[in-house]
Amino acid sequence: MSTKAHRSGYIYKKGGLIKSTKKRWLVLNVNELMYYESIKVIDEPPIDRIYLRTVTCAENTFKTEKINNKTAYEFVVKTTTGRDYQMYCETESERDLWVEAINKITHQKKSPVTQFEKVTDPTQFLGK
Repeated sequence: MSTKAHRSGYIYKKGGLIKSTKKRWLVLNVNELMYYESIKVIDEPPIDRIYLRTVTCAENTFKTEKINNKTAYEFVVKTTTGRDYQMYCETESERDLWVEAINKITHQKKSPVTQFEKVTDPTQFLGK
């Protein structure tokens, strides 16, 4: 992994076709969200990656699910590819941090304008 990680940690991810929920090591960098079987295999290729250019947003669903007899807090990573990724954290605050971090980076990637410049005087359209 050559790009600096903005956030990493264990989450639970629900499968796409087979709806089992598995613990995964999730890594967010400036270009992608990658998930691994565990932190021990981070030097190997990830199980999969979600390219942030395809992510529309991360959303707190305010849903919970019991995973290993504990309450887990859901968030969804929505993409333009037709797939939404259901993920769960062990705490509400952890979920909120993931949602905020993913949205911050995806917003920056889609918003190259950092300031606006006035190019037209709107008063010119007000019949004088």
